[in-house]
Amino acid sequence: MITSVVSSNSFVMSQLSILFTSFIILLNSFRPAAGGCFTSIFSFGDSFTDTGNLKASGTSNPIINFPYGETYFHHPTGRCSDGRLIVDFIAEAACLPLLPPYLLGPDEHRDFRKGVNFAVVGATALEISFFVDKGISLPVTNYSLGSQLEWFKLLLPSLCSSDSECKNVLGNALFLMGEIGGNDYFNVLGDGRSLEETKTFVPLVVNAISSAITSEFFGARTLLVPGNFPNGCISAYLSIFHVSNTEDYYEETGCIKWLNEFTEYYNQLLIKELNHLQKMYPHATIIYADYYQTLMTIYQSPGKYGFQSSPLGACYGSGGLYNYNSSCLCGDLGSTVCMEPSSSDHSGGASSLPDCNGIALSYILYSRELIRLHVSDPKAQPYAFRAAATILNSGDRDLKSWAYLISFQHRELIVSASPTVISDSSPFPYTIPQDFPHILLWLPQHRSQDPDRDCQ
Repeated sequence: MITSVVSSNSFVMSQLSILFTSFIILLNSFRPAAGGCFTSIFSFGDSFTDTGNLKASGTSNPIINFPYGETYFHHPTGRCSDGRLIVDFIAEAACLPLLPPYLLGPDEHRDFRKGVNFAVVGATALEISFFVDKGISLPVTNYSLGSQLEWFKLLLPSLCSSDSECKNVLGNALFLMGEIGGNDYFNVLGDGRSLEETKTFVPLVVNAISSAITSEFFGARTLLVPGNFPNGCISAYLSIFHVSNTEDYYEETGCIKWLNEFTEYYNQLLIKELNHLQKMYPHATIIYADYYQTLMTIYQSPGKYGFQSSPLGACYGSGGLYNYNSSCLCGDLGSTVCMEPSSSDHSGGASSLPDCNGIALSYILYSRELIRLHVSDPKAQPYAFRAAATILNSGDRDLKSWAYLISFQHRELIVSASPTVISDSSPFPYTIPQDFPHILLWLPQHRSQDPDRDCQ
């Protein structure tokens, strides 16, 4: 039998220390065949694993904007999270650096010998041609698991130069295969295809994952293969497939029954195939990471894990029942930001917290003047502007913390900013993030907090 490992969703890491302790203990019990610790990690998958490949590819996507990355890295890294992902915690548990995205290439700060991330936001397990032939659109990316495997094969000669050396490198590495496959189903169902037709694709997705394991990772000894998340509990699915019939939802969690049942069907087929592979390769360790059951534990008892209300809504979004709108996603202009990201599960849309204060903002542009006329490109004319913002606390308690951000629509570069003060004349220091010279971010030096509430 393959081993089932408890893991958790990347957007609620700070709430799950107990679950991650279990995960790290189990992971540490599986050592490379040569003994000792893992010397590298090679990761494949989609948005739950991508540490920056989509961003590095130059694809336009709101993940390059705040509030992505705000709570840990303090700038968007290309991760689909406000902080770290599951793969980041695995790397830290293995005492290895956080995995650099493959598309950035190696340098003095990125040592590919200790691990590489090939995952891409929106990636599918099946080849792109499969969807094209069926007339199914791919809204995020044209990268597939096959693309990632090709990158791996291109990289391998730089990591080892002989069969024995490659066997040593791969035998002492941890391979993380996924999560992958979720976008295949999302694209098919989102295209209006029936559940029955979508089910016919499941064996193909499982076979794509199985083929990747058997054909590419010669010499690999430890593979971690996650199942799919409970899609019926994800804000995007809940919004797209919302119906008024309450019988379609689980009373305990509010998740959509048929979507979760479909996910369970896929996960069972995946487990069956992994069991088969384990028998074929008895000297390898194939670990099934049960993301589904871990998240269901949270959805069934959200208060136990620090959620003040239902975690079904997205943390960042633009309103609606689950705070998800495909035309205004997290990071898009006009999307809202929840005050306590650790108390919400999803970053792809988001729910406001009823216990928190509200914020009302008005912005007035006082003046805008050209400061230098002699520039060859008229679109590159530099300007100076003066503006004032009024931030109104519309709640009934003081704010624990707050910030003010300006993101320029046409990505104009910011040269400098003059000192800014709050109305009480106290300084309001600003920063221009190094990786995002088109953003101004102000953070107050002092924070006002109601000692009786843990709510921003």
